[in-house]
Amino acid sequence: MRILLSLLLLATVCGCQNRVDPESDNVVVAVDASERDSIDALRADLTRYESECRTDMPRSDGCRGLAATLSLVGGLLNRIHEHDSAKTALLHALNLFDGIQPRMDSSFQEFTAWATTHLELTRLNSDSYDSAQAHWSKAHEMALALRRAKPLDSTSIDLLSRVYTVRAEGISKLVGPGQVVEDFQESALLLDSLFQSHPGSKDLAERRLALWESVAEQWGKLDRKPQARVAFQRAFQSAREFGKLDANNQKAIASTVRSFERLTREQSEIDSGNYPQAEVLEYAKLAQRLFKGDTSSENADLLFEAKARAAETNCATGKKDEGEKILLELVQLPESGDSRSTGLTIRARLFSRLSKCVSSAQKKVAYSREEVKALSSQGLGRPGIELVDALGELSWNALLAEQFWLVDSAVQAGLMVAQEQGLSEDLGWMMLNQAHAQVLRGKLQDALPLYRDLAPKEFPSDASKTYAWFIEDDLKQLEKAGFKHADFAKVRAILKKR
Repeated sequence: MRILLSLLLLATVCGCQNRVDPESDNVVVAVDASERDSIDALRADLTRYESECRTDMPRSDGCRGLAATLSLVGGLLNRIHEHDSAKTALLHALNLFDGIQPRMDSSFQEFTAWATTHLELTRLNSDSYDSAQAHWSKAHEMALALRRAKPLDSTSIDLLSRVYTVRAEGISKLVGPGQVVEDFQESALLLDSLFQSHPGSKDLAERRLALWESVAEQWGKLDRKPQARVAFQRAFQSAREFGKLDANNQKAIASTVRSFERLTREQSEIDSGNYPQAEVLEYAKLAQRLFKGDTSSENADLLFEAKARAAETNCATGKKDEGEKILLELVQLPESGDSRSTGLTIRARLFSRLSKCVSSAQKKVAYSREEVKALSSQGLGRPGIELVDALGELSWNALLAEQFWLVDSAVQAGLMVAQEQGLSEDLGWMMLNQAHAQVLRGKLQDALPLYRDLAPKEFPSDASKTYAWFIEDDLKQLEKAGFKHADFAKVRAILKKR
């Protein structure tokens, strides 16, 4: 009798739970069984093969069956974190395979299972470099031999991909970040080639996506932004291809939307806060399609976040009118969140984004006032520093709009809120807006004491600079906005004398 050891590959690749049918060469697949149920189902096989495996005949069918079953049980035990039992089973399997010495040409599946056993032992020994590396090197050597012998065989391609993934995931702390990203990338490229010959495989599509996402993350950690961007593009493409496999299924669309949400966010974190523009807009369209088919609150939240991100991208890339339009649409939606307080906070943040998006100083003031209104609304509780920051932003926007009375009002309100709520933050940055307004109204003498007092002090949010640097930066921004005033030179003279 010849034992079909492809069950080992199936257990890893498709996530199915399998067992050997002792009466035939077939693999019995129990897709819905848990790992523990699968282990229990294999006990009878273990008992039978143990009785049939004779020490004086290591290559008997009984020993072959026992090696295969022990390897499978060891992998399952490893998944449920019963590591001691897993190691015992896997080492027993390895001893049997070493005695059997499966040949790659005549016992391809047994040879694959032998390599897989080394891979499982690599995972189990991830805290010991020498042991993990020894098992990994053996698995790598065997996988390369299979790949050379059968370069187009899906089993050999998949095995080699898993070998690289195990080292990247299992012993990453022992091999260093450079090796980790190389392993993830090599594994992803192998799955790319495998997916070309199996384009309908959802499992391969998901694994490709996860691997390219890991590649991008690792390049980001190494501050290699160009390589990270390339990897993100491969991840986005993997997400698209996964979505096409079941294009009309709402769950599949939702999965693709979440992938785009996650990938656009992760790329912005690596890329200095800049979202990938085309992918963000694609994400918004996908979320709109999802919501059209299912208007659940969960999908509404996905759509809200997608549109907010699309608006932010439009604002950042000069498409301010489009960004403003989307943000205003979001403002008109019913209050989000599980409380009125949460809804008002979201509304306030949308108006904050609006004030930053538009170019018109008058619009900036109008949106800032709406932000303050939302944060100050009855029932919101203690908005604290967020309201103070909003009042500070309002004072700056009022300055740009030459509404000097509003500058004074916003600054005084901010100081009062801070005092009432016991906030200890340095609010000199806000008070500077009032000083700038005094200069523009021709009241330089009223502004000079504050300039002189703040200029030499350390700026609260950037210890590497003093207020003098930020005063100069404010003056440059005012000049860029079209404000020209002779007294700016006198302010700069004070900064030079300090």
